[in-house]
Amino acid sequence: MRIRQLDLIRIGPFNNQTLSFEQGDFGLHLVYGPNEAGKSSTLRALTHWLFGFPGETKSRDHFQHAYKNLRVGGTIEDHDGETLTCVRRHGGQKSLRGENDKGALDPAVLSAFLCGLTQQQFQTQFGIDSKQLVEGGKTIAKGGGELGESLFAAGSGSANMPGLRSSLDSQCDHLFKPSTATKPQVNAAISAFNAARKEVRELSVKSNDWKRQAEELEELRAEKVELDKAQIKCRGRRDRSDRILKALPLIGTLKDKERELEEVGHVARLSDDFVTRRVTVTEGLANAKTSHKTTSDELESLNAKLEKLGQPPMILEHASEVESLFEDLSLYRQALRVLPDQRAEFQQCESRAISLLKTLGKEPDLHNADGLRIKPATRAKIRDLADQRSERLTTVEKTKRDLDKKNRDLDAVLESIAQLDEPDDPKRLKRAVADAQNLGDIDSRIDQLAKSLTTQQSEMEAELNRLPMWSGGIEELRQRSVPTTEMVDSLADQFASNARSIEKLEGNIRDLKDELARANEDLHALTLNQDVPSEEQLENARNLRDRALETTEQIARTGVPDRLLHAIEDLRSRLETCDEIADRLRREANLVRDKARFIATIKRCETRITDRADELRRCEADRQKLSSRWLDIWQAAGILPDSSASMPTPTEMKNWLVRYEKLVANTNELERTKAELRAEQQKRQQAIDSMVAIDPSSNRECCKESERISPILDACRDRIEQVDTVIAKAKQLENRRQDLLNERDSAESLYEEAKAEKDIWQTEWGNAMLAIEGDGSLSANEARAVLETIDKLTSELKNAAKLRDDVQNRTAEIQSYEASVRELYKKLNDNKEDVSEINVEAIVSQWHDQLKRTRNIQTTRDEWLLQHRHFEKQQREAAAKMETLTASLKQLCSEAGCDHPDQLPEIERMSLCRQTIEQSVSEIKSELRGLAHGVELETFVAEAMKEDADQLAPQIQQLDEEHTKIEARRQELWKTILGKENDLDRIDGNDRAAAANERAEEALARARTHAEDYIRAKLGSILLRTAVTRYRQRNQGPILSRASELFSRFTLGSFSGLEADSTDQEDNVLVGVRGDDATKLVHVDEMSEGTCDQLFLALRLASLEVYLQSNPPFPFIVDDILSNFDDARAAATFAALAELSTKTQVILLTHHQHLVDIAKGQVSDNVLFVHSLNRL
Repeated sequence: MRIRQLDLIRIGPFNNQTLSFEQGDFGLHLVYGPNEAGKSSTLRALTHWLFGFPGETKSRDHFQHAYKNLRVGGTIEDHDGETLTCVRRHGGQKSLRGENDKGALDPAVLSAFLCGLTQQQFQTQFGIDSKQLVEGGKTIAKGGGELGESLFAAGSGSANMPGLRSSLDSQCDHLFKPSTATKPQVNAAISAFNAARKEVRELSVKSNDWKRQAEELEELRAEKVELDKAQIKCRGRRDRSDRILKALPLIGTLKDKERELEEVGHVARLSDDFVTRRVTVTEGLANAKTSHKTTSDELESLNAKLEKLGQPPMILEHASEVESLFEDLSLYRQALRVLPDQRAEFQQCESRAISLLKTLGKEPDLHNADGLRIKPATRAKIRDLADQRSERLTTVEKTKRDLDKKNRDLDAVLESIAQLDEPDDPKRLKRAVADAQNLGDIDSRIDQLAKSLTTQQSEMEAELNRLPMWSGGIEELRQRSVPTTEMVDSLADQFASNARSIEKLEGNIRDLKDELARANEDLHALTLNQDVPSEEQLENARNLRDRALETTEQIARTGVPDRLLHAIEDLRSRLETCDEIADRLRREANLVRDKARFIATIKRCETRITDRADELRRCEADRQKLSSRWLDIWQAAGILPDSSASMPTPTEMKNWLVRYEKLVANTNELERTKAELRAEQQKRQQAIDSMVAIDPSSNRECCKESERISPILDACRDRIEQVDTVIAKAKQLENRRQDLLNERDSAESLYEEAKAEKDIWQTEWGNAMLAIEGDGSLSANEARAVLETIDKLTSELKNAAKLRDDVQNRTAEIQSYEASVRELYKKLNDNKEDVSEINVEAIVSQWHDQLKRTRNIQTTRDEWLLQHRHFEKQQREAAAKMETLTASLKQLCSEAGCDHPDQLPEIERMSLCRQTIEQSVSEIKSELRGLAHGVELETFVAEAMKEDADQLAPQIQQLDEEHTKIEARRQELWKTILGKENDLDRIDGNDRAAAANERAEEALARARTHAEDYIRAKLGSILLRTAVTRYRQRNQGPILSRASELFSRFTLGSFSGLEADSTDQEDNVLVGVRGDDATKLVHVDEMSEGTCDQLFLALRLASLEVYLQSNPPFPFIVDDILSNFDDARAAATFAALAELSTKTQVILLTHHQHLVDIAKGQVSDNVLFVHSLNRL
């Protein structure tokens, strides 16, 4: 079967998109998609299409489409060319639909195309992902490379074979152990059954003793009931007398309190918070009066203080002006101090400027000094030209020297070119050397092949000598008609089946004998203590009774009185015997049933032992026939052991066949090695001849000395290197000549440019000197000195101008400040005084001090005014509060029913006394109701008053004594009853025997259930081992041979193959052969994790190829197993998958782009077909 097309209709991120696998016969189809492109959804879609969606209503692929709308379809083709197009949606049996989702399709149709394959088989046998690959490698390593398990795990796709086997064995040990162990469940159930049966036997008793004990127990229990009633009645009378005795004092107190209550009944009942309210109102009224008096006194004092302060002075109206003048006073003082210094500095600047004018040779007139100023551009130009002077002169000299040197170098190169010889053309010799190099290290390969040939011959001879039961040559052995592996496997299965049958029969006979011994032992134990009746005894007794009855009737007809009386006595005895046996059969039914069961078990076991012994003899006869047939087939092939040795078993001869097949394969390999050696030698000789023909002078001596190609190649390479050196040197000199010509032309141009730039500079320098009234003969330093003097003059003129402005500004500030002070002085003195002679600094300081004092007085006035308003408010609040509290006090008097507040404390005291008495009356009545026990209080008081208090205490004492006697008798009866019940329990075996019998049945049921579980687990373990062994015997040769080849390719020759080896325990294990050294074997647990992964993959692919040889093809799905492989091993894996794709369809999914590139470089285009999920 192959997949023609996969339609991703609505699933995962896809919507009506298709993957077509039509290309090629089967083909290696590489499906590539980056992360989040839908690779995993594609793989799940393929599984859902073939086997249905999972039953839950949620899926990892319905994030874009609703679960009910998920659809996936496609077309498959069977091995006969028939195609089926179908669509799968969610749902049960009707989830499979026809083409275009029209109409339901019978799942059997699709199942026929799938050859009945289940989803589990599809995912394990015909699919592999990176997780399965890694787990498979780990499992092989963990199992030590056990050969059968490794082959079976790879063939079935189940990686956890050791875990499955261990789980089954553990389950068997948990259920049953054929020993005296008690923890396994079957052993524990059997022990519980035997213990319960033993208890049943021990609890069987006679019924008369039990009946008598039971009647006595009932009489004691009836007496105890009567005593319980009398005890309850006595306790009731005693409790009533005691309650009345306690109530009489309370009744007297109640009468006294009721009389006291009548005396204070006219007093008003005040509320609970009356006293608190009265105290609060009284205190509040007194506080309000005090507060009103205090505020009045404070107001009188404040009014007197404010009147004493008077009105505020005028300076407060000009406070801001005074503060501003005071703040600027320090600036005024500083201006007066700085102004003389600034005037002196101004005069010094003018003097320095006049001196600089004289230095420049000018008139000392500052008004004409501005004419000497130089523009910034002119100054910069002069400085640039001064800086360039040295550079221009140096450049001309340097370019002249460079030009002379280039001319000398060019002459030397031309002389060297003239001295070189003309070289030969090395192209033909290079081609011959390249052809020889393409052969690689052919000398080493020839040596290795020769060594390998010698090794193979030695190993084959050694292996032939080690082969048991053969002393001839290899060719004679190959001509012998050796039995096939299938024939040996068939006989091995027959031997194994016969051995299992014999073992099973011997085990059954042992079990039956054990069961027979236990039944005899149980029967003996049952009949040892007493005679157990049986139905046969009852039948015999009834026969004797019938004969006695017939005899009595006969005697009665004869009329002989003495004999008739004797016959009647005999008949009565027979009747009693029958009745007794029948009663015992009913009474001892359990014992009768056990005896019958034991007897039946004994008979059944004896019959089965006889039958199993007959079957055992037949199986042993079959084993003799198989042994004879086994000897005959090997005798026909001429393969027999020595006369003193016995014929090996099929398993041993299976290993012999493996060694035989290996010898045959080694012989073929030896022939191939010889042919390969001859071909390599011929290639080497052709290469040598070709190189010698082209350059005979350098290679003739090498040919004489050795037949190896290495010396000749070295000589040819030396010759080529010499010619290449000459050619390279000539080319180098020519290049140098061209470079020097170019460099000389460039140097000549640079020299001319330098001279032209020098002339231009000289002209510009002369023009620039005119700006400073000089000529072109001035040097750069002289020009810089003139510029520096002009700059100093300009700086002094600038400073003088600035100082002149500062002096004028300071003078104006001083005059403005003094004018402001005089103006304010006139305002404060009403223009009455002359202001021209005032001291400005003194008057401003005086104003500032006066303002501070005035403000302090104003602050005090403001505080007193604020206090005045506050006390006025408090006075008003106190008056209002006095009025309110007076009204509240009148209301309290009204509640108490008095005219004046002074009467309230006495009324409060009397009201509290009334409440206390009422509370006492209520408490006494509550206590009396508790003693009345539900009886009306008046009735209980009346009954109590009728009793004589002096007689109550003796009555209570008498009732206590009576209760003590009853309790003593009751305790005595209770102990007697307990003793009787214990005695009855000891002799009453009916209930306990039934319970023990029930436990025995439960234990037997548990044993049966656990035994069935044990049988299933044990059979599963046996069948698993048998399947693994049979699979290994049938497939070891072809699978191991192909896996060995694949493993060598996957490991890039690090391992040359795989072999089967035997451990010290004679277990067959898988080992790797390291490189070309066939004697260096590497066990699986010594391999790296990556190598174990490649070993499992090799076994997996080899098993699949062997399976496809006898079964129709089915697509092999590979999910990104190469992500941890390097490029070389990934390429080898792609090659193996390409070979597999010639037998069945291979679909590999990956999200690694570099794997796609590796596959394209390794697999041809007519086999590899790449599908990109990006372009879906």
